[in-house]
Amino acid sequence: MSGINNEYKIYLKVLTPLHIGGQQEKNLMEGIDTLFVNNKLWKINWNKVYAEFSPDEISEAILRKDGLYDLLHQDIELFGSEYSEGLGDTGETKTIIRDGLGRTFIPGSSIKGALKNWLSSAWENNKNGTKNLLGNFETDLFHFIKTSDCYISDIKVFPAKTFNLHEQNGNWAGGWKHSLQNNTNNSFSSEGFVTDYECFSIDASSQFKLKIESPSKKNFEEKLFDSPIRKLKDEIERTFLPDKKKKLENKLKPIENGKKVYDRFYSENNNPIQTLFSNVNHEVIKHLKKEITFFETFETDRTEEIISQIDRLIAFSKDIKNACILRLSAGSGFHGITGDFQFVDHTKTGVWNYGKNKGKMKYKSRKIAFTSNEMFPMGFVLLSTEPFEEKESTVLASANQPLKREVSNQPTPQKEAKSVVAEKKDASQVKKGDIVFGKITQIGKPFCSVKLLLTNYDFGDADLSGTKKYPIEIGQIVKCQLGDSSADGEFKQVRFVP
Repeated sequence: MSGINNEYKIYLKVLTPLHIGGQQEKNLMEGIDTLFVNNKLWKINWNKVYAEFSPDEISEAILRKDGLYDLLHQDIELFGSEYSEGLGDTGETKTIIRDGLGRTFIPGSSIKGALKNWLSSAWENNKNGTKNLLGNFETDLFHFIKTSDCYISDIKVFPAKTFNLHEQNGNWAGGWKHSLQNNTNNSFSSEGFVTDYECFSIDASSQFKLKIESPSKKNFEEKLFDSPIRKLKDEIERTFLPDKKKKLENKLKPIENGKKVYDRFYSENNNPIQTLFSNVNHEVIKHLKKEITFFETFETDRTEEIISQIDRLIAFSKDIKNACILRLSAGSGFHGITGDFQFVDHTKTGVWNYGKNKGKMKYKSRKIAFTSNEMFPMGFVLLSTEPFEEKESTVLASANQPLKREVSNQPTPQKEAKSVVAEKKDASQVKKGDIVFGKITQIGKPFCSVKLLLTNYDFGDADLSGTKKYPIEIGQIVKCQLGDSSADGEFKQVRFVP
């Protein structure tokens, strides 16, 4: 195809944690690829391990629970490198895609796919979706658009939690998922069904090339659109066979769609890159506003922080020229992946008409990345044809603060322990899922023992789970999430809340 190639240098800045997944078998498994030692996460260097220990020693350690930890933890600095710490407890760290040289990057196909997704959403006027909206294989608008890979080396591990809806007193309510099966409640916890993701760091920046081929008018439209359309219309008019007519009409429609989009794309403002970015940006802002309504409707623990981040993205995306906010890849969810044109309101997403969920609303879960004091919707970047100025630097600067694994009521240093005020609750007024205070009475594996600080409670210590990755001491006051109670009101097991 003859034409003029307009090549643009596009500047990219990461606005919220961005994960581009690689091969699943390359994800890091805790206890095999990583170890948690001295309150730090370490990535194991297996070449050094095999140089020091025999295959029998290593295989025996791997097969034994905590065996690899016992083998390596005393000399972990020799056998591992300190890894950017997360808080995940699913035993897996999802790694970013890397090229053959081990370099991390955003594939050009991911950027191009996201741009196509949001432009399609901006121009879609059918809530059920128009087949071949941008044309067929030969006429698809994005055949004229090419994107190169974007290399970024600034990586950080972010833990991510699932925000779900659950039924509460007969109504739908927002909540956080704490295990694989049926354990969603209103309270956020940094433990329980948390997965670590390698992400491109917030405020990381790079650049890539984007080419838009502007086809020469002469003979192009005639060859690609007008001539095929005329021929198909003639065939449709000549045939009397219903099945054949239907097939020809189905073949005609994508070419007609392609011509409409082609004309619109190259005629709007006479500036293809501005047309692309302005439409994408407009659609992503609409998406963000729908997300605010969703989290306001299903408000629960820490949703205000999510809304605050979305507000900042919206404010940042206003009045920008030849630039756009783009959402892509892991964590962008159903609405982001599909372009989001189906629903005017994310709180009204239809009802299941079949299967085990028949009659229930089609609400979608969200992956939320977090640090010790921030909550982030994932996958947002800024694209611009101009270099970023200082005023356009970090939208979410506080995200670069380090993650904290320490318990909020940790007694070290001692003065912090003295400041803890343990509120006692009446045992008759609490139930499964409630948060209460307890005092550590014994350190052990897999459970510590804790005396629950409840009034009108005459039972012994409870088993406390979830402390493996935290420095716990006897006498320490901690928060506990109550488990099931016996018929006489005893809570035999509780979970540590950081």
